[in-house]
Amino acid sequence: MGVIILIMLGLLFSGADIFAAGMHYPDYIWTKDIGDKIQEYITRYVLNDRVKIDVLPDMAGCVLLFIGVLLLLKYSGKFTRSIPLLFLSAVLSVVLPVIPFFMNGKEMIVTVLVIYFLQIVCEIYAEFIILYTLVDISNMAENKATNTRVQFGWWLSVFCRIFIVLLTFVGHITAANVYKGILIAVTIFMLYHMRRILKYISSSE
Repeated sequence: MGVIILIMLGLLFSGADIFAAGMHYPDYIWTKDIGDKIQEYITRYVLNDRVKIDVLPDMAGCVLLFIGVLLLLKYSGKFTRSIPLLFLSAVLSVVLPVIPFFMNGKEMIVTVLVIYFLQIVCEIYAEFIILYTLVDISNMAENKATNTRVQFGWWLSVFCRIFIVLLTFVGHITAANVYKGILIAVTIFMLYHMRRILKYISSSE
């Protein structure tokens, strides 16, 4: 049961973002080389005017998933494909909030944009590998319905994350906040059904 709890907590930390405010960033330097919409998105929503401290940090989520993956390697070597993605996602989640202290203007906008989307891709792809490998090694007839619910919940969470980014980018903040609430609910739904997977994994030895 401990392994699944680690995976569940890791998915919760990486999937749900609850921010608190930290120290202020230096004043941003606006650049004419990049569109105003992109600069506004980066400086207002990705970074804001101060460090955003994640109450459920992605770094902790990646560490929990990494430990869970190591404990599950005896069931399938496919879990190893998620390890470099988890490592990169963890590093990028720590680097991103401190960039404005070392860069500004065009250099900062481009760097934050690349790191932000790369971190999202690594995080989602690592989750995909872990989740589908779990399903693969526990996909017995009596567990298929549970696995389907878990997969359904995870894909819903992915779409919610995508919608949050797109809605925020075009300025529909209220709608984006609604999807943030849906994302938390969907993540809880997925984790609730994941609790049954362990006994089917154990019986596959």
